[in-house]
Amino acid sequence: MTTSLSPISHTINGYQDVAINVWDYGGDGPTLILCHCTGTCARVWDPIVAQLLPHFRVLAPDARGHGDSGKPNEAEAYAWSHSGLDLVAIVDQLELGDKVYAAGHSAGGAQIAYAQKHHPGLFHQLMLIDAIIAPPSAPLTSKILSKSALRRRANFNSKDEARERFSMKPPMDSWHVDCLEAYSEHGLTELKDGSAQLKCPPEIESAVYLHGGAHDVFEILDEYDSTGLILVTGSDSNVKPLVGIQYDLVPNAQYSEIDGASHFIPQEEPESISSLILKAFSK
Repeated sequence: MTTSLSPISHTINGYQDVAINVWDYGGDGPTLILCHCTGTCARVWDPIVAQLLPHFRVLAPDARGHGDSGKPNEAEAYAWSHSGLDLVAIVDQLELGDKVYAAGHSAGGAQIAYAQKHHPGLFHQLMLIDAIIAPPSAPLTSKILSKSALRRRANFNSKDEARERFSMKPPMDSWHVDCLEAYSEHGLTELKDGSAQLKCPPEIESAVYLHGGAHDVFEILDEYDSTGLILVTGSDSNVKPLVGIQYDLVPNAQYSEIDGASHFIPQEEPESISSLILKAFSK
């Protein structure tokens, strides 16, 4: 699996004038947008994109506060609904047309669902991979994750040190080597002295978690075109029960379970996800 890609960067004027960086990988075929999970960056999709370029034109945005996108200081700026509006702005300003496919992981799945809520019919088909879209009654770990994010180490002596540290601790110790490499290379900024720091600061990751849940999207999920909705989870994912609740709400949706995968399905099983996208979106 190769990750030697050279996408070009677009800067989009997102919701409330937040600058949103979008990586455009090129490629042939219909447009596919990939949205990443909290705390990572768009380029973590590189190993999957490498398998999709013969079939799609692929775009991957850095969510606000992540990667090379703008980082507002106000915690309220990280409401998940705002990220959905950023996605609407991307489709509009890049003039992507009316047959756009989208796949999103975790909060990235919620981002896609919010965009479809704000602009019904924006996407031709949606793949939600362990999307955090929950009923108000569902127990969530938002506050726990928010506090945990604040304890995350943000600075390293080098990218190599960061990569080694990531590879030895959950959850990244189970990631495919190419996904770990992509995150280590593109999820950190290398400073002049050779040291490195996370592009998504812990306080921003914490703010994003605090706004999690997407309860208002869950309440209208059954109004989406269920024939164009694909729900994906992992057999070992702690989010699997939530995806089951989503499927109960939209039983005509397609459902897939990746054997042996935890919540970090794209990072652990990039070949399985690329195959699933090709199978679901190429029909």
